[in-house]
Amino acid sequence: NGGGDVHTNPMTRPVTQLLLCARAIAGGWGHSYVGTEHLLLAMAGGADGAAMALHREGVCAGQLCRALTRWAGQGRAAPSPPQGLTPRARKLIGGAACEARQTGTGAIWPEHLLLALARDYSATASILLRQCGVCMDDLFTDAYLGIRSRQELYEGRKQVAATRLVDQFCENLVEKA
Repeated sequence: NGGGDVHTNPMTRPVTQLLLCARAIAGGWGHSYVGTEHLLLAMAGGADGAAMALHREGVCAGQLCRALTRWAGQGRAAPSPPQGLTPRARKLIGGAACEARQTGTGAIWPEHLLLALARDYSATASILLRQCGVCMDDLFTDAYLGIRSRQELYEGRKQVAATRLVDQFCENLVEKA
């Protein structure tokens, strides 16, 4: 399953929305499954850290759509993919859970999906990215730095909140001296 436990690393709202978007994208392409390529298209079309990492690597949704058309073709739009997630897509989500645990974030963010994808060279999405000229090591680094930035922002907010609490209930003895 990719080594991760989604139950101990819950998905964040952006990841849940990304999965719903990937499902709609698969249906729009006439595909009867949700694969890593659909997850990638959903990430590229987003506005979060994963989308920014992809854009910094020179990838846009239009470019990925053209690559996917060459790779898998496009059928007639279907309302909902009846097969659900492919085994590789499930493995990617499990890998993202493992990445979340390793980075200490406590929850799966879209950037964790990119980290897992950068490690899985045989996933269709990974193949498409390489066809678009993306260096997977650079993508991994960019996604990892995005996660670190998110954590630093969170830690900064936590520190400010703690300081406010201390300021509220303590007095500065240095100033009183």
